[in-house]
Amino acid sequence: MPTQMVGKNSLSPREKFKQYLTDCHLRKTPERFAILEKAITLPGHFGVDMLYDCMDSSGYHVSRATVYSTLNLLVDCGLLNRHIFGLRKTLYEVAVGSHLHLVCSSCGKIREIEEDDNLGRLDHVELGDFTPTYSSTTIYGFCGDCRLKAARDADPTTEQNI
Repeated sequence: MPTQMVGKNSLSPREKFKQYLTDCHLRKTPERFAILEKAITLPGHFGVDMLYDCMDSSGYHVSRATVYSTLNLLVDCGLLNRHIFGLRKTLYEVAVGSHLHLVCSSCGKIREIEEDDNLGRLDHVELGDFTPTYSSTTIYGFCGDCRLKAARDADPTTEQNI
């Protein structure tokens, strides 16, 4: 399992999850740790079904309810972020800092753009006693492929099946 060490005092994802479960007086089951290990190795955004299918195809059979409940725990302890993009289902990703999401309103494709100063834009905003630790900005629009398809569909003189 990859260990994502941020600083010399940082815990690996497994250690952080174990500490969270201990602090919350929750059971440390092999299923929960198997789901953690699979979730942090998946690339990009993933849904419950994708994670469930990956677990199943790798020979580790867990219930969908266990996947759902473990994903909630992983979000609560800060190892995963949960996103709901438009009307699409909930997607998850490994929590690795603030960034922008560009979501195509036509095909649903999601692209990420790293932005180091995402939280810095809040410096001039009065937040009271609230301390932000993570931010995610989602920008909706149309990807290049969908824009080209729409232009071809709108122009009857454009040769079809190019």
